[in-house]
Amino acid sequence: MAVALIATIVRTFTRPYLLCFLRSVFLSNSVAFNIGDWIKLSAINSDKEIIGEVDNIDRRNLQLKTESDTIVTISQSSLDDFVIENYWGSGKETRFEISFYFNKNFPVNRVKRVLLSAVKQSIEDNNLQSSKESEVIIKHFDKEVIHYLVYFWINPWKQISPEKIIDRIIATSISYMEISGLYFAEKKEKDYPISTYSDIRNVIANIDLFLTLNENELIELAKGINETEFLKEEKVIKENDDGDSMFVVVEGLLDVFVSSKDGKQIKVGRLKPGEFFGEMSLMTGEKRSATVICLTDVLLYEIRKESISKIISNRKEVINEFGEIISRRTQLNVELKEKYEKTKHSLLNEIVGKIKSFFKHN
Repeated sequence: MAVALIATIVRTFTRPYLLCFLRSVFLSNSVAFNIGDWIKLSAINSDKEIIGEVDNIDRRNLQLKTESDTIVTISQSSLDDFVIENYWGSGKETRFEISFYFNKNFPVNRVKRVLLSAVKQSIEDNNLQSSKESEVIIKHFDKEVIHYLVYFWINPWKQISPEKIIDRIIATSISYMEISGLYFAEKKEKDYPISTYSDIRNVIANIDLFLTLNENELIELAKGINETEFLKEEKVIKENDDGDSMFVVVEGLLDVFVSSKDGKQIKVGRLKPGEFFGEMSLMTGEKRSATVICLTDVLLYEIRKESISKIISNRKEVINEFGEIISRRTQLNVELKEKYEKTKHSLLNEIVGKIKSFFKHN
């Protein structure tokens, strides 16, 4: 009687704690996971995969919520038929991979530069920094197509699913590809070692500074542009150096630094494909206002004074158009650096005056 009573007490007190444990940590194939973790189940004897967030755990079943909000129930007894990978519970970085297929005509270094930039920027935008560098390798190629494999590592997190971060990387890659003139392996065109005037024109036509230029001016400007490549960690321009050119980012990422009063370098921005820098030196001859360093290998279009001078000579009113855009950008930089205060009107007049003086126009 006493033994039966003790057994009843043990069962009464043990069961709630057991259920509590099962709801917080589930062990299978030596893999532990909690409610809220994202896990991947890969069938041992087939290609079946299930990726989802652990929604509920009990003694008999595991419930996963997929990205489409579908609840998938897997019995405990069938879990031995799967290899389980917990993306978040281990506290370790997880490696993901994405396949891309490009025409063999495109130079390998350009494709890798675009893909690495897209991965790095996507991971940073979503606060998913990793201690390991992303990689792009060639997995396979034939006469027309190269299969690139992108590897990237991210730390455990819960605010976004694996599918969403992959989708964002692909979307960013497509955006950067459009700027650089690359495309997926669906159509075969010319060899692509160097950009044509048409390619360059399409890039600069979407740059804020040149939105008011007409078609002839865009083509004329494109003819004078030089393609230039820089390696990762290389310095493109240095603060306070002389300069008479500006740069448009075609491929890769760059960081912008300015010096504080005590001489320390402060990061104030990130330059991505489709953005530009150095316009004040090009238009006014002023010294470089910042240091720009390559975060990845980059491809830039360099625009020099001679190219702009031809446009100004033919249409002097373009000076005011340039001045309006540059003053707006400069005002933002002034506010960021907190060096001085000027009204938009006075800043515009000052910059227009400098452009006229630099190009010797009244």
